Amino acid sequence: MPLVHIIGAGGFGREVLQYLRDLAVAGKNTTPAGFIDDAPGRWETGLPVARLEDVPLSANTLFIVAVGDPASRRLLAKRAEERGCQFLTLVHPLAYVAPTAELEPGCIVAPFAFVGPAARLGAHVVLNVHATADHDARVASFSYLAPYACVGGGAFIGEEVVLGAHSSVAPGATVDPSQRVSPGDHVAGW
Repeated sequence: MPLVHIIGAGGFGREVLQYLRDLAVAGKNTTPAGFIDDAPGRWETGLPVARLEDVPLSANTLFIVAVGDPASRRLLAKRAEERGCQFLTLVHPLAYVAPTAELEPGCIVAPFAFVGPAARLGAHVVLNVHATADHDARVASFSYLAPYACVGGGAFIGEEVVLGAHSSVAPGATVDPSQRVSPGDHVAGW
C-alpha cells in the first residue's frame, strides 16, 4: 500500500488529506503518511509535518503537491522531482474521468469534477470540486480550475492558468499560459 506524502500543509493540503482518506474508504490502497512543508501551517491533522529532505524515499512512497498557486506548485514539484520523488495522480471516488481521458502524474481531480472523453490534463493540474474539462479539452501542466470552473470541448488552457470559481471557457477557445480568469468570467471561443 503506497504511503502518500502531501507537499503543502495549508488549507488545500488538508482537503487533499481528506481525499486520500476517502480513497481508503472506497477500497483504494493509499495511506496518508504526512505533510511536507518548510513552514508548516497551524492546522492539527494528526499527521507529522517534515521537510522534503527528511523523508526517506522508497518504491512504496508517493508524493502529491497540494498547493493552489500554479507557480508555487511548479517549483515544489520540480524540487521533489529533482530529489527523485514519484507523484500520485489522485482521482476522488466521486469524480468522473472518461476511459479515454489522459491524466499526467500529479493531477488532483476533486469530488464531482468531470474529465470528458479524450480530454487531457498535463502534470500537476488541479480540478477542484465540480470543475469540468469537457471532451477533447487540453489543460496544460500546473493549471488550476477552481470550484465550478468549466472548460468547454476542444478548448486549450495553457500552463499555469488559474480559472476562478464559476468561470467558463467556451468550446474551442484558448487561454494563454499564466493567465488568470476571474471568478464568474467567460472566455469566448470560435
